[in-house]
Amino acid sequence: MRIKLLYILVVAAAIVAGFLIIYVKWPSPRLGSEKYIQLDGGAILLETVPSPDSLAYSYKVLVIGGDGLSKDDIGLLKTRNSLVLGYINVGKLYSERFREYVESVGIVHNVEGLGEVVEFWRSEWRTIIISELDRIYGLGYDGVLLDDVDIYKFLENDRPEWCGDRDLRLSMEELIVGLIRYCRENLNASFGIYLGFSYDLEMLDKDIIYDSIDGVFFRGLWHVLSEGEVIKICECEVGHIFAKLDEAVANGKLVVVVDPVEDEADAREFSSVARLRGYIPVPQPAEYWDFSKPPPPNYYENL
Repeated sequence: MRIKLLYILVVAAAIVAGFLIIYVKWPSPRLGSEKYIQLDGGAILLETVPSPDSLAYSYKVLVIGGDGLSKDDIGLLKTRNSLVLGYINVGKLYSERFREYVESVGIVHNVEGLGEVVEFWRSEWRTIIISELDRIYGLGYDGVLLDDVDIYKFLENDRPEWCGDRDLRLSMEELIVGLIRYCRENLNASFGIYLGFSYDLEMLDKDIIYDSIDGVFFRGLWHVLSEGEVIKICECEVGHIFAKLDEAVANGKLVVVVDPVEDEADAREFSSVARLRGYIPVPQPAEYWDFSKPPPPNYYENL
């Protein structure tokens, strides 16, 4: 059963490859009113920068993966949104700006079901990420989402030759610890660090990581998408995930969960159970699992 679930999650990971911008929608204003509609979630993906329509709303969490915003733009977004984060995918080639370099040093590989995966243990990749952290911090973001930190789990299942015999989990942990240390020693202490997962949270067992981060994003908790079909996951299969997310909430960390849903009924059920646990729910329509469109407003109203 676990192997089958891993296969489904690999397919799901391929579908959400390029997960660059999340908007966790914190309520949109009603016309003629200064109060906000009490909505808890909503997510869209934009390849570059927010559209004028999206900027008409306020969000609790805004994660931006594009390169086209200035420091003034970020400052303006921070006046309308509670938390504005930059985006770095630590396991995949997520920006064309790096392609020529990573291909020249041979640290990127096309992996079926995952996309373009980098040799995340290489010093060349760490140098790129450090430069990105500096860029994001310099633009005035509140923090950064380091995504796909559990990509090593997928590589362990069918280990490519280029991975060698190294301990992939240890290699990723060393990268994340190094990035955390760099942020704490060189950037403002208030600069937030958030980790993005889609399979397992075992990295949070490492105290130096868990104690240093501000929140967790998890994709595919109650539902995953396989070949266009939404598949519900038995809670018995992910009880260890719930335990860690519940602990994170209890310790004051932000927890955002993103699931594909088929319709309004699924969205409401997912949002309700997520909110009961203290998570911020993002019930993303399965047909827009590429985050090209946000969930419709009726997915959240009157919950």
